[in-house]
Amino acid sequence: MAAEESVEQQFLVRLLNGSTRCVRFASPRVLCEDLKARVFEIAGIPPSLQRVVTGTREIGEGEALPASRDASCAVLLRLRGGKGGFGSLLRGAATKAGQKKTSNFDACRDMSGRRLRHVNGEKKIKEWNEEAGLRQLEVVAHDYLKKESQKLKNESSAAEDIKKFREEAERKSQEVQEAVLDGLRRAKNKKRGTDGKRKKIDMDDMASKKLRIMSTGKDSDQELMPPIHTGASSSQSFEDPSVLNPSPEAVPSPAETAQPVEPVEPVVNLQAPQEPPPKVIEELSFDNFQSAEELETLGMDRLKSELQKRGLKCGGSLKERSARLFLLKTTPVEKLDKKHFAKSK
Repeated sequence: MAAEESVEQQFLVRLLNGSTRCVRFASPRVLCEDLKARVFEIAGIPPSLQRVVTGTREIGEGEALPASRDASCAVLLRLRGGKGGFGSLLRGAATKAGQKKTSNFDACRDMSGRRLRHVNGEKKIKEWNEEAGLRQLEVVAHDYLKKESQKLKNESSAAEDIKKFREEAERKSQEVQEAVLDGLRRAKNKKRGTDGKRKKIDMDDMASKKLRIMSTGKDSDQELMPPIHTGASSSQSFEDPSVLNPSPEAVPSPAETAQPVEPVEPVVNLQAPQEPPPKVIEELSFDNFQSAEELETLGMDRLKSELQKRGLKCGGSLKERSARLFLLKTTPVEKLDKKHFAKSK
């Protein structure tokens, strides 16, 4: 009797409704399929839907239950689906009518339970760390290009300064040459004018001298010079006693020899530069002008003189003067506004 009791094996099985049944087996080694068949007989649960769990371990098909005194196990059902959560809610909301379809699943979890945004963030950080060398190379390349551009800019500015200096030097050289040539030309013209003036004065002296000779019949230069006698005339004068000792009757008196001489005024042929005849300014007629813009062709000075003649203000720009003078075409001077008249001093 004691041997039989030692051979039997019993299990305390907890069913789905929470009740516990004692199931006995004749053999100490009990398979999982045998326990499921006994539970099917007791509770009517099909073996394919049963799950046998002892403690924290699930007994699979073909495994033997652990043999021990008063061993216990629980029978559970297999459930469809898996763990739901916020991700499943988002996917469900996308299928509802009127809801916008979303593509952001950062709040979902992966198979290890981590949020997708955390996983993606780690990937981005890893990639950023791997690209640190490339970023350093970009910074070095940027600094190099910046230095090269600054160097080219300095060289171009220096070339522009040299070009400007050369142009300025060439222009100054041309100005100096033109100034020297102009000075030489003026000096030459001035010398020509002095020579011509001297020649003109000499010609005037010769003309006055000729007039004096024609009026007196004698040359003042010849009066100063002593008479020159030839040999025959000199011998004759010494042989003729009348020449050496003239009689008083033969010698004429000073009154008889004196002849009246009219005073002759010297003629100076100095032609004064003729002044140009005064320019005749025609009287202004407003019938020839149809607008104030046409009056602007007269110029600033003419407009000023016309305004002064009529006692109006003559200041301002060309446009203001022409507009002020054009008022007289339609309005008499007496009816003009006082602001157009010049202040009396």
